[in-house]
Amino acid sequence: CEVMAERGSIKKRSSSGSNEGQKKRKYEATDTTKCCLISCCGNVNENEDRVEVKTCNMNTTKKKYVVSWSVRGEAVFHRICWDNVLRNARVRNPKNATILINSEEKLMIKEAAKTAEYHDSEIKLNESAFKIASLIRKANYCVAFTGAGISTSAGIGDYRGKGGKWTEQDRQATASMLDTGQEVDEEEDGVPYEQLRPTYTHEALAKLIEMDMVKHIISQNGDGLHGLSGVSEVKLSELHGNVFLEMCEKCGHKY
Repeated sequence: CEVMAERGSIKKRSSSGSNEGQKKRKYEATDTTKCCLISCCGNVNENEDRVEVKTCNMNTTKKKYVVSWSVRGEAVFHRICWDNVLRNARVRNPKNATILINSEEKLMIKEAAKTAEYHDSEIKLNESAFKIASLIRKANYCVAFTGAGISTSAGIGDYRGKGGKWTEQDRQATASMLDTGQEVDEEEDGVPYEQLRPTYTHEALAKLIEMDMVKHIISQNGDGLHGLSGVSEVKLSELHGNVFLEMCEKCGHKY
């Protein structure tokens, strides 16, 4: 989408409040984010493979951990470092471990694995983009199916992301099991629906519809962002409805 935007293919329909959710993310990789595996000590460049996770809120001064967790239980790793941490958290025999992790932190890591968000390097991302573009060009009838992940950067929480609804429930249960004595902070509610604006992904799909390269969009989301991006009703099927639309049960008129 960014390539299309640079070439002038996408016209921003509204910049007010756009991608507001990106501003609210408090612990994500930047140009100089330090890898949270303490034994690594290297910086995580945003253009290389990385993983962002979140576990239960912890008082990290009480125990000796191999991961430098934030107070909110968040961490960023090189992809290879995260794979190493997760593999050792699942090792039962200490003799087979390359990193010694205490039982408490093993539970935290396994909980964090449920929220892991994998970010590809720029090179890998470009390779995947060209492969997907090729598939779309060759398709006779391409249909896009979208879900909660397409709207998280707009500020809407998902279910299994770092701040997802089910993730938060599991995190609170784990914190209770560990009996830290520290109250779990509630996540922010995010951006109000009326302030939501389409993300780059919504804009890219709308452009592909306009170019007739994608024939139809089927969405599980009820946020109305596909419509706001310019996709017409005849090209869109919203399986769970739309929070901005009401339909008269007698005449079928939509309001």
